[in-house]
Amino acid sequence: MDHLFITIGHHFGRVEPRRRMRDYVRALLAPVARKNSWQLAEHAGHST
Repeated sequence: MDHLFITIGHHFGRVEPRRRMRDYVRALLAPVARKNSWQLAEHAGHST
């Protein structure tokens, strides 16, 4: 999965969006019961 982040990471100009993208993709692949935006953010450890 790290290869994916390296491959598309250059499309994000700053490190913060890059990290959010990484966390979002990991949350999508996680065994989360429902996958809506706030539950994915919560799973990733983000408050917003």
